[in-house]
Amino acid sequence: MSSTVRLFIGVLLVVAGLAAQTTRPSSGATPPSGKIFCARPAHDFGEAPQNDAIHHIFKIENRGTKDLRILGVTPSCQCTSAPLDRDLVKPGETLDIKATMNTLTFDGVVTKSLDVRSDDPETPNLHLTLTGKISPAFRASVTEVNFGRIRKGAATETQTFDVLVGGMVKADVKDIRPDFSQVKAEAVPVTAAGGGRAYRVSVRLEGDLPVGAFRANLAVATTLASQPVISIPVAALVEGEINVTPRTFNFGNVTLGGEHVKEVVVDKAGVPDLKIESLKFEPEGAFVGSVEPVKDGASYKILIKPGPGLKKGYQRGTMTVSTNCKGEERLLVYFYAFCK
Repeated sequence: MSSTVRLFIGVLLVVAGLAAQTTRPSSGATPPSGKIFCARPAHDFGEAPQNDAIHHIFKIENRGTKDLRILGVTPSCQCTSAPLDRDLVKPGETLDIKATMNTLTFDGVVTKSLDVRSDDPETPNLHLTLTGKISPAFRASVTEVNFGRIRKGAATETQTFDVLVGGMVKADVKDIRPDFSQVKAEAVPVTAAGGGRAYRVSVRLEGDLPVGAFRANLAVATTLASQPVISIPVAALVEGEINVTPRTFNFGNVTLGGEHVKEVVVDKAGVPDLKIESLKFEPEGAFVGSVEPVKDGASYKILIKPGPGLKKGYQRGTMTVSTNCKGEERLLVYFYAFCK
């Protein structure tokens, strides 16, 4: 091969090598892309009341060399939202993600999240969180005010409970509204045990309450629109002015035609105007009774004994005592016997 040919071939190889170097990508070069970044991806909102809304702005920055496309924001639950004003962030620019979390009826420490999806190849999902403590704005220290057994017409002792105010709440108790006129209540501001705000509510019963189970509701009105009323039940078992002793008893073993007598005392507190108008037994004829005055208008004893209609075996009986007292016209006494 001539020297001229060899020289020509060498030149071609050099040119081909240079061309390959100019078209081959550098192994150390990074292709341009957007790069999502948030300096504070976790936000602690501290303490917030129930039925309120938490608002926070997360600052999203594009630290890449190319436009960053936000593909969407997915919240962890429907209580959280973050609508986007735009979806394109140029290099060096920031985007505000305005997150809103509704506290609803959550109670205690709560964490909710948002996943920001983008075309950043390294971080396709950026995780943002909202966390804090949620508590009722107003919380009563009791679930019910129960006076237990009380005598009709007698004054009751005052019962108290506290309405605790959440630390972040700027609202007050403005009124107390019982749904029965016999329930009297008032509230005064006090300092709670832990140093927070509270209202001490005093409740008492007055007036003529109906005999039997008494149920009322105490509505504690507040100035907070999200929790305008706290409802506290009020209960009592009102016993009439008439006392029956015993209300239930057992004859034990009895024999047909035998003399087995039980005594029931009926007396009345207050004005001595009691009259026992009649006695009725069920089953009819199984037992009979008679009334003897101990103190007219105030106390009587009723003598009960087996009647001609009593049958052998186990027997359950009821005596209805009819009186002239309003609200206590019918008094029931229950008894049992085994007839041989």
